Amino acid sequence: MVTVDELKTYYADLLIQQYRGLTRARAMVAYLASLPIADLLPLKVRDAFNMDTAEGVQLDDIGILAGVVRSYGDITLDDDDFRILIRLAQITNSNGSSTYDIQKVMNQYFAGKIFFTDYQTMRVGYFITSATFSENLSQIAVRQGLLPYPMAVERSSIIYALTLDAFFGFRTYAAPSFNNSPMNDYADYQIVWPWLRYTYALTPENQTNYFMLTEGGELLSTEEDGGIYL
Repeated sequence: MVTVDELKTYYADLLIQQYRGLTRARAMVAYLASLPIADLLPLKVRDAFNMDTAEGVQLDDIGILAGVVRSYGDITLDDDDFRILIRLAQITNSNGSSTYDIQKVMNQYFAGKIFFTDYQTMRVGYFITSATFSENLSQIAVRQGLLPYPMAVERSSIIYALTLDAFFGFRTYAAPSFNNSPMNDYADYQIVWPWLRYTYALTPENQTNYFMLTEGGELLSTEEDGGIYL
């Protein structure tokens, strides 16, 4: 963007040749040019409420319009994280709720950072990469319900992990699943592919959890005595 001094110099250089090198003449033109320029104040006002450039209280005002604040419980987001939270709120407020709509908008704004999946059992879920989303941001987004879901569909716990496309998993031999790593074989054995763990799960406060049960109806738990989610 052109600076105020560059604009003043530009107009001073428009003086005819015999006056262009006179200090007072140049100063007079620069002064007259500065009046309508107004130190680029109109542009500064415009940019102050541009979500990509706003900071501090200006960004707080944009958040209020979107229905979110940067502080939640003991968490306070910085400008970069709060900017992303506002974007999530805007998507939730205005986007469609079909699987196609959600996947399209997430790929548009958060390609490679958020993955929305439909389990095709009236349950959907999200994978969020910790490489680009801070834990504080992810916690607030989950707690405030800012990840869009179709209506009347159950939500799984959100998976918050370093990578989104290397988890071990499978569907069927005829219909292989996507965004995960297949079974190892002797020719290509990988030991770095992560397993899904409870430490990756972020659960909304209003979520109803369903657990695996034994044939006798008792809760099936892990070695740490934590329930195993369906």
